[in-house]
Amino acid sequence: MDKAVAFVGREALRAQLAAGIRKRLVTCSRSTIAAVFRGAANPSCMDGRNVGELTSTGYSRRLGRAIAMGYARADLAC
Repeated sequence: MDKAVAFVGREALRAQLAAGIRKRLVTCSRSTIAAVFRGAANPSCMDGRNVGELTSTGYSRRLGRAIAMGYARADLAC
């Protein structure tokens, strides 16, 4: 934001910074194949509450677990 030269999206970025962070990128995993996440854009639940959405899911052969990535509300993300 300290750049002397204007750039595309500067005003949108300023508005976002002023409003505060609303969501955070989170990752999670499950230890069994039976628990593979049901696919992208599913609600992400924590303690029975919808806290965000999964954007990517899959199985990691290297880790031997189902993994997912998505966004959670910033006030609920840990």
